[in-house]
Amino acid sequence: MFAVTIEQNSNVYTKQPYYLIEVEQRNYERDEEGNLIKNKIPYVLEPCTTEHWEKIYNTETNDKLFGLEIESFLCPPLDFKPLSLQGVYQSDFFDFIKFNIVDCEEPEQKTEYFQNWDYTCLSDTEIAEYIEKDE
Repeated sequence: MFAVTIEQNSNVYTKQPYYLIEVEQRNYERDEEGNLIKNKIPYVLEPCTTEHWEKIYNTETNDKLFGLEIESFLCPPLDFKPLSLQGVYQSDFFDFIKFNIVDCEEPEQKTEYFQNWDYTCLSDTEIAEYIEKDE
């Protein structure tokens, strides 16, 4: 299990994200002629809950995680397929995880990746004001 977020001063990430986090499993395979075959599998993310962690950690650890506001982080779904890591770029088999940070799009407009949570994007003006204020 893992958790990701983007730190935001004034808004909880899982409610009003400035940007979206996309996670992809990438599998690269070289055939006998040296050609690189690339496969990418998008991973669905959802807000973290205690259920995401209770099989891994004890109750006391769960309480500590939620003291860190883990509910403002995104996790893979409870039934997610384990991610694969192996090799290096020059290997015959190279599996890695790619994290993309992309502009926020409302859930109904997001077609390439599926975000499994309800959120509202901030306007471009609100994001620009935040960035200017934080510089």
